[in-house]
Amino acid sequence: MPPKASPFPGISPRKMGSSSQNYISGDSPNNTAQSARELLKTELLGKLQFDVQAVLERVKVQDISSEFADDCVKAAKLNNHASDALRRLQHVVEKGGSEKDLYEPLQILFDFIADYGHHASSDDANEDNCFLFGDDKPLTLGLTDWTMPSDKPDCTILPRAIAPRSRPKSWVFPRQWWLRLGFGEVKLKKADGPGNDPAVVKPIVIQTADYARYHLAGRPFQLYSVGFLVFGSGFCVGIYDRAGVQFSPVFDILDDFTIFVKVVRSMTRNMTAAEYGMDPTARMLDPAEAERWQQQTSYQVGLECPAYEISLGGTYDVQRWITVGIPVWISVSLLGRGTLVWKVFNVLAPQQRKIMKNAWRRAGRSPESQIYNLIPNRHPGVSVLEIGSDVHVPGLDVAISTAWIRGELNLNEPEPIGPDHVVLHRLFIDTVGRPLWDYDSELELLKGIRAALAGGSSIAQIRAEN
Repeated sequence: MPPKASPFPGISPRKMGSSSQNYISGDSPNNTAQSARELLKTELLGKLQFDVQAVLERVKVQDISSEFADDCVKAAKLNNHASDALRRLQHVVEKGGSEKDLYEPLQILFDFIADYGHHASSDDANEDNCFLFGDDKPLTLGLTDWTMPSDKPDCTILPRAIAPRSRPKSWVFPRQWWLRLGFGEVKLKKADGPGNDPAVVKPIVIQTADYARYHLAGRPFQLYSVGFLVFGSGFCVGIYDRAGVQFSPVFDILDDFTIFVKVVRSMTRNMTAAEYGMDPTARMLDPAEAERWQQQTSYQVGLECPAYEISLGGTYDVQRWITVGIPVWISVSLLGRGTLVWKVFNVLAPQQRKIMKNAWRRAGRSPESQIYNLIPNRHPGVSVLEIGSDVHVPGLDVAISTAWIRGELNLNEPEPIGPDHVVLHRLFIDTVGRPLWDYDSELELLKGIRAALAGGSSIAQIRAEN
């Protein structure tokens, strides 16, 4: 029997609502940082917004008091390490140097601001995260054995529990994307910033969007990715979602150090995982919970990668499902459907495994669950839907969409979600199959392809009739 083919042989033709990013595999000759970013450059045209004040609100800058920020600024100028870091940063920016010359002074400033003491004027620090510059080794998805390009961001944002202040000799730099709350990218010159022209997709925008798509793929149930961009002494925050990228106003670290303090402090001590983009209908199980489900079901729950408890949200849903093993499929696109397929079980019937499918749909297109419900009789080439719908905000009758994420819902309109936005849809399917590339014989592969074609033809006919 010939060896199994790669699941993603090169680049497939572009499909409506999909992204070419999905069809580049690690072992494809087309899988280079350059080829992937050329595709992103095209896809991002018309999907960039600059000088968006709401980005600062979403990273909770308003929750850091001016009194705290002023105190921190004064303390930094009096602290030998912090003041020296500011001087070094200014020297590199004004006199020249390399991008890496900025890493250490930035790390010192990030740590100083995050760790600035608790006193009368301190903000109410509820979280403990950190910016961490790493080594030159690549990050991994940690959810699959697919090979990915080796590029990675200059720094990432992690819970402090993963990167403790006092690290034992045995500590190893963590490589999995799913551990990251966000990321940071550093450029030497202020001119290397994202700019402000939606018709011009600058290199830092393409590069950080590339990181964002890996973050969204490697951290399941992430609605968007947050990036902190430094370019010379300039900085801004970018939020990358399935509708494009929004950038905050640009500030200067040296001239607007108070704003820098507020942003860094909020990102390290105030922002929760949900505010960094975690789907509010999904929750990562802690190891003890995962182990209990392992013992109860004998499934691979949380052994190969984190396990999640998920729901459909809203005001009515009480059902919960738990993920099993590693995902069957992960999309690595940014602006496509972002499809995620995973084996799951319902906590009320744990012995019955199902398939969960997450995907973003255009607001004006029919939901996939609606298509399933139009099928009058079971077709052998079509999987059987158990339940599915748009995912809703817990406790609200509001669908999770990029319009909701951005605060752009217009509830006064007949269609509150605009045509440029996408909606998160989730299905739970009775039929548990296998990926086509897991065939055991050529005959099995051909039967699988024939069944899929017959099922697709049946659905196409139903859609035409409706």
